[in-house]
Amino acid sequence: MDKIPARKLAETRHLRLRNEACRVVVNELKALYPHLQLSDIDNDAVAQARRWAEAPCATRRRRLYVPWDWQELWRRFRNHACRVDLAIRDAEVLCALAVGRVSKGRMVASIHYLQSNPASHDLQGEAGRIATAYLLALATQLRCGEIALNRPVPELVAYYERLGFTRHVHRKGMLWRLVQDITVGGQDLTVAVDGSSRLSAEPTRSGGQQ
Repeated sequence: MDKIPARKLAETRHLRLRNEACRVVVNELKALYPHLQLSDIDNDAVAQARRWAEAPCATRRRRLYVPWDWQELWRRFRNHACRVDLAIRDAEVLCALAVGRVSKGRMVASIHYLQSNPASHDLQGEAGRIATAYLLALATQLRCGEIALNRPVPELVAYYERLGFTRHVHRKGMLWRLVQDITVGGQDLTVAVDGSSRLSAEPTRSGGQQ
């Protein structure tokens, strides 16, 4: 019998972990978001994201909308078996995409790019809290010690601090990442989330729009 390549084994294992993180978050947040669906990014999600730039609100607010190439971002990050790979949907509507990495040694899991659909939808302004809940769930399974948001937009720093990302890491005098230390062994994914708050669609580089 042929041996299964190590890369294939790693992909299968980490897909299972990401799927479990999605299941945990959907279950934890179902009271807030009854139609929430989470999964890996797929070709359909990338095709939908390509059309976001054509949305009327994206055209009106070009300064706020960053037309990232999600096909390229997805290709780049999915080269790593152990990764952050997230499509956020409300029922069948694609609401946001996020990608990121897990460091060697699994010390930190981080979101590098997060972007919301600029068109109106029922999860408007909620991508940050959902994506960070997923990040926490995934990092807990991987037994990481930290979760992080890379290069957050300054206007959203206070929002992410309320979600627990209170440690600032600077490079060359600029805020490089926001970090949350985590304790493996039971995290309430709704803690530090103000259920009544709703943010307007602002750009975020953990990223794109909130």
